[in-house]
Amino acid sequence: MNFLFWRRKEVAPMSPQFDTFPWICWYIWKARNDKLFNGKVVSPMDTLQHASLEAECWRKANEEEEVEEELVDSLTMEMETAPSWTSRIPTCQIDASWIANGSVNGLGWSFKDHMGSEFFGLRACRRTLSALHAEMEGLL
Repeated sequence: MNFLFWRRKEVAPMSPQFDTFPWICWYIWKARNDKLFNGKVVSPMDTLQHASLEAECWRKANEEEEVEEELVDSLTMEMETAPSWTSRIPTCQIDASWIANGSVNGLGWSFKDHMGSEFFGLRACRRTLSALHAEMEGLL
């Protein structure tokens, strides 16, 4: 593991086969969880193919695209002329966790005030009927 995650950069820094390794580990873990918790058996070949496909999609999605200079200049101009108050709008983000046979829900939130200070919170609540209900409870 030490070699594949850290030392391989010294040996083969640009080899795409090594970049697939974390994806393979992740999908082996997911297949293991599917077997333990859902009784679903995923073949090793399917796991490998799925991991390789996801790694390739990730690589392609993160490639830099050529952008015309005119477009970049116009976007830069728009950003420079944006009013400064837009960065001072308070924001609040929430999320909930819900498990079908669990006894509680989990709620988490993040609040950023107009001065840029951030506040975070967590809370456990009685179980709701569905994941949507849990999300809505976070709004209340």
